[in-house]
Amino acid sequence: MEDDSLRFTVSETCCRYAIILFMPYVERMLSAIHLYVSVIQDLLLLEEDCRMTLNHSLALNDASREWPSQHPCICSSWL
Repeated sequence: MEDDSLRFTVSETCCRYAIILFMPYVERMLSAIHLYVSVIQDLLLLEEDCRMTLNHSLALNDASREWPSQHPCICSSWL
């Protein structure tokens, strides 16, 4: 019985030391993953903003092409 309890205590102590030794690495890895996820989220937001800006710009471009044909008298004075 004493051997089993001693083995359990040694095993438990080894696990505690392993956790203490590897915890900083685990924390760094989780921090890196968090940073990676936040960068991906920022890139997705940037892509969405660019897409909205592009769509708005294309809409303005289309509207500027149509506008002179709707108002020829004003446009002829510009030329």
